[in-house]
Amino acid sequence: MAYRWSQGRALTPDEFSGGKDHAAEWLKRLGFQVKAIKNPDWARDEIILACHLVMENGWKGLDAGDSRVVELSALLQLLPIHAEAERNEKFRNPNGVVARRSTSPLAPRTTEGSPPTAAHWMSLCCTSSLPSRTR
Repeated sequence: MAYRWSQGRALTPDEFSGGKDHAAEWLKRLGFQVKAIKNPDWARDEIILACHLVMENGWKGLDAGDSRVVELSALLQLLPIHAEAERNEKFRNPNGVVARRSTSPLAPRTTEGSPPTAAHWMSLCCTSSLPSRTR
């Protein structure tokens, strides 16, 4: 649709065969800004920072309004771990950092209604549950 708007015609199937990455490259060349719909998974360094915060909080969950969560959110948004194009407008915002159903390490994964235990947080934050470092 964007190509048709820009060039007056739609792409033919042979011009458009590389999947979403190919489509994104076409759109970028035409001057469109291409943003991710879903935020990237948490990287190892992000998980370590989040786990440190939970540890400092006595292995208890945190609320999005907590000033420490807001500070962590701001830091995660500044880190150059994920490219801007991989982020959507809610990237690592305070609500996303602690969202119950998100991929955040601060999101409780226990039975609905029961608070996460210290053992839950410690097992989540132990080294064996961290993604491996890529180089």
